Amino acid sequence: MAIFSTALKLLMSCLVSSSVAPVFCSFSNARDGNEGDSVLLSGYPLSSSGAATYSTYLKHYYDNLTSNFGMNYDSSCGYVAMGMLLSYYDSYFDGNLVASNFDVTSQDSSENLIERRCSPGILHDDFTTTGFYSIYGDSYPGANLYLTYAMLIHQQSLQARLIEIGNTLGYVNVSSSQAFGTTMEQRKSILDYYLQNDVGLTISDYSITYYGYSPSYYDGLQTYLANIIKNYFDIGHPVLVGISQPGLLTSTNHAVIAYDYDFDVNTSALTLYYHSGLSHYGYTTHMTLSQMSYSLIKSYMVIDFNYTATPGCNYGLTQGESTNFYPYNSNLLNWQSLGEN
Repeated sequence: MAIFSTALKLLMSCLVSSSVAPVFCSFSNARDGNEGDSVLLSGYPLSSSGAATYSTYLKHYYDNLTSNFGMNYDSSCGYVAMGMLLSYYDSYFDGNLVASNFDVTSQDSSENLIERRCSPGILHDDFTTTGFYSIYGDSYPGANLYLTYAMLIHQQSLQARLIEIGNTLGYVNVSSSQAFGTTMEQRKSILDYYLQNDVGLTISDYSITYYGYSPSYYDGLQTYLANIIKNYFDIGHPVLVGISQPGLLTSTNHAVIAYDYDFDVNTSALTLYYHSGLSHYGYTTHMTLSQMSYSLIKSYMVIDFNYTATPGCNYGLTQGESTNFYPYNSNLLNWQSLGEN
């Protein structure tokens, strides 16, 4: 855990002119990737739980991460999950973890962040709604074209940059039916590369803990893994989780972010909640495994940081023609409405 929990308590204010602010959170980011449309989001799109208050920063961020995360295309869910992991820490720990050219901020005229229902994050680079894709009509353009598209937007899209790194490391196989699929070990290598080469961290600045795939999925192991993940929530960490649904011939796998849980004191049942990374397709932001049609935890990954930092100024407040940007815990944005300490 190191210094991370202390850093969460930092109170900062940083005013940024709207003329130089990064792309703000707009409904267009969830639908057509048209950057900069001035669409206010009070009350919509709704989070999964519709909660009126939150007990942790994790719950508030991921439950309301309704638009600003990458797109799952050709098994790129691991890249989506890595982007969601980094964007959380960018807003709540170190604003340099995601460069400003990748930031998509949350901007609204409402000071109430719960009513806003829109966490900051990164570009949802919806390949299927671009002119680049539409030249192929309704036909499936294939992984090679998506890789080409990602290389073109790698300076605007964090997910595209992560895919570029994955391709450099030899993890992209455009001839495969799961061209952008990644293992947990490969995700660690991609994040190591990004954090050290793009962000400039050293191996002493952070640590990545991960558990790889196991051939055994009996109930005891599932309970064991769920409790480990739950314990990370308790010290403020989201967890990138690999999940699976076994089939007759093959398994269906997916990568998600776990961030919340319920514990039944009467039955000792532990239920984890996940951001599916698929909310743009009718899924939601606060789901159990069964609600996502999965049954098994196969792997997990956690990042811990060992230095102090300043959270990113990713929440914008528009008053008249002026927009100023603040970190997540600024009183000017009525953060205390979350009921958090």
